[in-house]
Amino acid sequence: MSPNVDVFVEIDGAELTTAERVDLARQLQGELDALGRARVGSVETDQAPTHTKAGEALTVGALVVSLAPQAYAHLMQILSLWLERQRVGIKLTIDNQTLESTVTEEQRDALVEAFLARVTTKRRR
Repeated sequence: MSPNVDVFVEIDGAELTTAERVDLARQLQGELDALGRARVGSVETDQAPTHTKAGEALTVGALVVSLAPQAYAHLMQILSLWLERQRVGIKLTIDNQTLESTVTEEQRDALVEAFLARVTTKRRR
């Protein structure tokens, strides 16, 4: 079994207040806890993906999901269902590769498929 990987999920909504970001992150965390095989928590500044600037405030509305790469597809399914009910997008980072979700459902499905293929292939090398 592959070791767990940290997946960073950030609520993407410039118009949101801090309280709204925190509330949405809490809602999303509750749904991600349903994965069962993953550990979900708030992002600490020192956990931020390496491509972010030092001191960048990723902690408000950001979660880290630690799971095995085999669970990526299930994670994406939960995120997709959650996004269908929201007025915001998300930014997802795996292995310093980022996917932002401000697209149509069909575009999102194609992007998710390509993104998963890319990060899964990279992990096999």
